Amino acid sequence: MAYSEQEAPWGPSANDIISRLGHYLGPPAAPEKLKDYSDHHAATYHFPDAYVGSNVKLRDTINNLVLRSPQNWATSIGLPFMQIQNTTVEWDEIHFDVRMLQRVPYEGVSRMTTSLKRARRDRVVRRGLGMMIENDFYATEAGRQHFANTLTSIRYCIQETLNFDVLFSYLTCGNYDFRYDLRKAQRPVSSAKLALRHELLMYAACQKEVLGLDKAVEEVKFRMSRYGVKPNLMIIPPQLALYMSTAPDEKTLYAAGGPKADALFESGMEGFVTRAFRDLGVVTSDPFAITEEEEAVQMLLRHSQVGEHYFMSSPRLELPIWDTHTDGTPGVGPRGFCDVVIYDEEGDRHVRISWKEALLATMAHELLSEQVHGGNGALFGDVSLSPQNVSSGITLGQWFYTALVWAYFNEKGTAELAKWRD
Repeated sequence: MAYSEQEAPWGPSANDIISRLGHYLGPPAAPEKLKDYSDHHAATYHFPDAYVGSNVKLRDTINNLVLRSPQNWATSIGLPFMQIQNTTVEWDEIHFDVRMLQRVPYEGVSRMTTSLKRARRDRVVRRGLGMMIENDFYATEAGRQHFANTLTSIRYCIQETLNFDVLFSYLTCGNYDFRYDLRKAQRPVSSAKLALRHELLMYAACQKEVLGLDKAVEEVKFRMSRYGVKPNLMIIPPQLALYMSTAPDEKTLYAAGGPKADALFESGMEGFVTRAFRDLGVVTSDPFAITEEEEAVQMLLRHSQVGEHYFMSSPRLELPIWDTHTDGTPGVGPRGFCDVVIYDEEGDRHVRISWKEALLATMAHELLSEQVHGGNGALFGDVSLSPQNVSSGITLGQWFYTALVWAYFNEKGTAELAKWRD
């Protein structure tokens, strides 16, 4: 009577186990240990110790799954794969001093061109991921399919990690454009106005105006052209592609942009990503799931506070008189010491708000006028300014009178404050 391998009462032999494992795992890492693997070990489902260690076939299989599968933009356009021999990467940097030629007297000595060469070295980051399989996974079709799916899932984990590393490298690399401005003396070292102006230009570029993103892209392309670089890729979060494909009326409504705008609106986010934007290929960055317990990380999103509040407070009574006339008499003194400077989003600039303007914006004078005409009979009524002031007994009228006094001193100067204090 003949038995199959699954039906044999005595179980598979050692040679059967080794041949089956060789088909999926290749040659063992320690072939000399195969002589210790007996039929008893095979019958008791003992995994051969000869396969403990690094496995070349599994490594080649996963490498083929990663390299020969369809690549996304991160490993095909962004930072393509490059084969290295060791875990240490070395490269040279050579900087030449490019400048205009200077005039040289007859039989004079010309200035020598200079160059700077630096050798750099860095180590490759090693990452790992383990998997667990059954000892006799090859015995059933479900086990073999589970083994193949596990290798495929590892391939996706590797690709996702590489996508994360590419974006992380972009976001953490040195700002060459900023160093270029410093080296060419186009950006004062002690001045932050240029950096602030550039930040304001890039901030909320799409919401500020219709062509905000177009202007930002052209500004960046001009900056990169100064040192011979032409960009070919723009990485955006999905929310920006959704906004650009549905929000701007001039680019999405037929009445404003004609049939082209109607077609762009119908194509949606996918249409914006698949076509070029100002000669740049457009790709999106998907969120990265770090762990199951934590939220996904979108590396191109930066959380900023939208709601803001500012404090405008009166100074202490010991405020000195800083300026004097040439004859020694006291001058007007500092003015606007109660004012505040804030950013105006509509004008895209910083504006000064005086104490008087802020006081009138509170509409406290109208409320007090209603109290007087409503029969309260006194300008300084019993209506408290806030619940915190109820216990201290400060009424709205008393607060408004004090704020009005500071508005007078804020416009006239600290000299008036000194006279009043004396």
